[in-house]
Formats: sequence, C-alpha cells, structure tokens
Amino acid sequence: MDHYSTLGVSKNASEKDIKTAFRKLAAQHHPDKGGDHKKFVEIKEAYETLSNPQKRQMYDQYGTADPRQQRYTSSHFHGENPFEDIFSQMFGNFGHRSQARNNTIQAEVQIELEDVLYGKSIDAEVGFRNGATKLVTINIPKGVYHGSQIRYQGMGDHSNPKAPPGD
Repeated sequence: MDHYSTLGVSKNASEKDIKTAFRKLAAQHHPDKGGDHKKFVEIKEAYETLSNPQKRQMYDQYGTADPRQQRYTSSHFHGENPFEDIFSQMFGNFGHRSQARNNTIQAEVQIELEDVLYGKSIDAEVGFRNGATKLVTINIPKGVYHGSQIRYQGMGDHSNPKAPPGD
C-alpha cells in the first residue's frame, strides 16, 4: 500500500495538503457514516505516517515507518551489502555491475533514553573478516529513533586492497 496514493497526494505534498486530504477521505469512509472500515484504517495509517516528519522520512527512505519491518538492520557484524539489493530493485542493473567493493559491516548498538535526548558518542571495536579490528567512534544524534541507521562511508571492510572499502 502506498500512503501517498491512499491519500491521493503527491510525494512532495505539504503538511496542509496531507491533512486536508485525510479529513476529506476520513469523513467519506468513516465506518460510523456507513463507510468501509478497512479503507478507513488504511487512510488513518497513511495519515499517521505522512503527518509525522520523522515517520514520513523513514517511510520515504525505507518504504515503511515501522522499524521492525525494515529488513536492513542486523544484530551482529556481517559481510553482506544490503544496499545492493535496494538499488537494483529501484533502478535495475542497467546491463552492468558497478565496481566491486569490499563488504559493508553493520553493528547494532543499544542506547539509553538519555542518549536519545542528548545524543552520545560511543567507541566500538569493529571486527573484519581478515581478523583485524578497528576502533570507531559512533556519534548518536539527539532525537534518534528505534531502528535508525548511521552510515560511515568508507569505514567498512577493507580486506581487498584492489577494491574501495565498504561502509
């Protein structure tokens, strides 16, 4: 389900346009007024996502505002590149592959509520396939939400010196 088409607005619709579309459709499809309950729930979900700037940004980036449904998070380090699938699905391969890269490394960190309010820097030791480790500083911005990802370009696996480092 595409939230923008559910509300009948464009992807660059203003908050006012989204609110207006929601009110019109909610009145039309409200179950208490003989409307379709399922359609009303879809309209309400679309509005709740698109009217919240953080949820809208997450939806635009990942196709969902629910971090539990994002398949690109991990609870451990690994050597897969989840973005390769995303880009090939969105843009196709155009008949060629890009230059080979070293693997992207992902790590999940647990933070406290206070860290969400004020932000925090965390030093983490990252392990590579070849057994090497590297100490990296992860800057957690204030206001971060569950499931957020912070990308550090070029700081991933670098075991193949002929290829650019992963993220």
